Amino acid sequence: MSTWSVRWLAWITLLAALLLSAGRLPTDWPDWLAWLRPAWVLLAVCFWAMAKARPLGVLGAWLAGLCFDAMAAAPLGLNAALFAIAAYAARQLRQRLRMYPLAQQCAAAFALVAACEAVRHVAHGLPPIEPSGLLMLAPALTSAAVWPVVRAGLRGLCRYFRVDQ
Repeated sequence: MSTWSVRWLAWITLLAALLLSAGRLPTDWPDWLAWLRPAWVLLAVCFWAMAKARPLGVLGAWLAGLCFDAMAAAPLGLNAALFAIAAYAARQLRQRLRMYPLAQQCAAAFALVAACEAVRHVAHGLPPIEPSGLLMLAPALTSAAVWPVVRAGLRGLCRYFRVDQ
């Protein structure tokens, strides 16, 4: 598959992750369930940063974060910077992370999302509508739980489109 096709695949999966992040819960569901939403875009950014074909660099992760900021009405550039740093870290640790068994990859996804959530909460000044304390780690826990599904799904797409990973 050509480099442009791999980039299109990466951007389409990031768009799908943005759509998953934009979805709202039904109104009759409890509000605390929204805190359990995985960091879909961050997981997709990390997968593509670890991919051998390298369709998405730090700049692409920054652009995905900028789109996420605009979509989530977050301070412009906050998630962009976090996603760029996460992509850089995943890229630098790519060989090691790919060698880890799935349980350790889930732990690495937990640590990465927890660090991003901590920085995000400090930047927001811990407003009362946001979860605080250990509940702040709920997105990191659910992200670690769905990492095997995200990884398997994106690897399946890579195999289907014959992308070297």
